[in-house]
Amino acid sequence: MVKIRLARSPEFFIGVILALSRVEELTIIKKNAPILSFVGIIILLASALLLTESSLFPGLLALIPCLAIGLILISPAAKLNQIIANKKIAYIGEISYSIYLWHWPIMAFYRYYNERYEFTLAETLLVVALTITASLISYYLIEKPFRRKEGFKFYALMAVLAILNIFMIYFTLHAKRRITDIPERYIIPSFGLQSHGRFFEHVEVFGDTTYANKRILLLGDSHALTFKPYLNQLGKEHGFSFRTVTNDEYPALPFIEHRQIVEKKNLDVYLHLEPYIHTEVKSADIILILFAGEGKRWKNSIQKMLDKSTAQQRIIFISDYPSLDRNPVRSNKHFIKDPSRNISYKLTLTKIDPDILTIINGHPNSSYVDLSAYIDFFKDIPFHNDTLMYYDGSHLNEFGAERFSTYSGHKILESLKLNDQ
Repeated sequence: MVKIRLARSPEFFIGVILALSRVEELTIIKKNAPILSFVGIIILLASALLLTESSLFPGLLALIPCLAIGLILISPAAKLNQIIANKKIAYIGEISYSIYLWHWPIMAFYRYYNERYEFTLAETLLVVALTITASLISYYLIEKPFRRKEGFKFYALMAVLAILNIFMIYFTLHAKRRITDIPERYIIPSFGLQSHGRFFEHVEVFGDTTYANKRILLLGDSHALTFKPYLNQLGKEHGFSFRTVTNDEYPALPFIEHRQIVEKKNLDVYLHLEPYIHTEVKSADIILILFAGEGKRWKNSIQKMLDKSTAQQRIIFISDYPSLDRNPVRSNKHFIKDPSRNISYKLTLTKIDPDILTIINGHPNSSYVDLSAYIDFFKDIPFHNDTLMYYDGSHLNEFGAERFSTYSGHKILESLKLNDQ
């Protein structure tokens, strides 16, 4: 389903069509202007009362309030219109577009900062005040002066604004990293990105890179990405290396059907990774697989990969780790626990789908390593010894992965059986 609705253009087109058609000049419209205006206002009020967060909006339902406004606009002579067209209300209409542009980013930033969707009464009044203030500033300093520009001045100003927007988008992430005093390893994925998804440059090798006995391969999604520091530390301590390819959302597994990947950008990334995945799988002695959630969608891929594996290969599936109901970086504001913030986190651990577990256990070359036995490691989630170990609600950061490796890594070592001949 196509979800692109650039700048809410359908809603604007209704107004454009009504303006160009001059339908308000038709005799039948003029005669029935009071009725049309009244019906329009009733529909508009009903929309405000009946449309809720659960309504499919924007969408086809957006046509209802837009058509209601249309009925009001084509009835300029109606007495009801003259009442709502007084100077004070008209002034709100003049700055309404600025209000429209400002209200959402202000609300979004406030929600992002506080990790809370609902506003208190005081916060609502603050958001309203900030929105009106910002709207007035932009209306008088940008919108009105911009309207007066013509010819070269207009296009020059447009070019300057476009360039400023490009620079703002480009430097936002860099600015964020410079402003904060939190090291990157605590707040963003910072390890093994050159072998991951859209950042992919080549297959990376981690751990003890002098190891050349068995060829070990790590595949999976963003949770496998966060396990790279886990295995890297384990490999350096116990003398093994591993190669790796991972990907966001759609795990770097062979035989994922392309029709499963709906979004073109995700399909393009997977198609780029696919040859590397197949090459690495064919030459691997041991394949480690980790993905988030129950993994139902990858059932066919897993079955096919096991069926095509050789008798000499071993495929080891690793259980997922817990996720949280909120982003602890936003909540705590630092990588060291702030005791003044009394924040509770809900822990969720999704187990692998029973059908997939049956497939794994039913294959002679595959096994499942269940790390849920070490769930007590997460007793102070999202902290470990008062240090943040998640970079968002569902991903271990580099520190967290390394600490979890120290706590549960022996279980992975047992499954690798590197000392067996």
